[in-house]
Amino acid sequence: MPTGTGVYWSLAVEEHFYLAFPWLYVALQRFAPRSQAMVFLGLCALVLMWRLFLVLHVHPSADRTYMGTDTRIDSILFGCALAVWHNPVLDAPLLAEKWWKRLLLPGALGVLAACLVVRGEVFRETLRYTLQGLALAPVMIAAIRFRHWPLFRPLNWRPVAFLGVLSYSFYLVHFAVISAVQRIAPGLDALLQGLLALAIALALAALMYRYVERPCARLRQRLTD
Repeated sequence: MPTGTGVYWSLAVEEHFYLAFPWLYVALQRFAPRSQAMVFLGLCALVLMWRLFLVLHVHPSADRTYMGTDTRIDSILFGCALAVWHNPVLDAPLLAEKWWKRLLLPGALGVLAACLVVRGEVFRETLRYTLQGLALAPVMIAAIRFRHWPLFRPLNWRPVAFLGVLSYSFYLVHFAVISAVQRIAPGLDALLQGLLALAIALALAALMYRYVERPCARLRQRLTD
């Protein structure tokens, strides 16, 4: 595997998802339009059961459950369920703001923290991914609906929003840049290595966004008009 490409496993999971999901979505739109979220959540439950079977009976390596499409595709399916059931952008709020502030958001953040603290191997390879997917949904909803809260206000600052625009390209190059900096400047202080890698990765991401992503987006728009 070329240096710096180890993080691309998640892109492979996404590509596998994109090959299968359109067919599933078209079928659901035709035969079960009101049950789409339940189907997606049901598939998430099946993925969890499959992970449990693998870990408890097959005993694969941790990389198998961490990187496999069949064991991690639920991370995307949770988002699909949110998109078609109480979408925070399109649909009316399900609960009053006070419940999000006092119960749902603190509870979700607590679950995410617990997933970092609990170190049991079986838990980390099985239930952890499901709990993280469920807990991230309230965080995403709150960040969209209540962007005026102090916790989420910095996410709307222009520099931070621009980093979000660059995030995909940044993800593609960051690990390769870190590996290159460590190899080229091994004697440099670790903090300086990190800052240098950050600057280079951001510069490359900005170039990719301007000269690759935006032209491709314009081409896609012309093809769909």
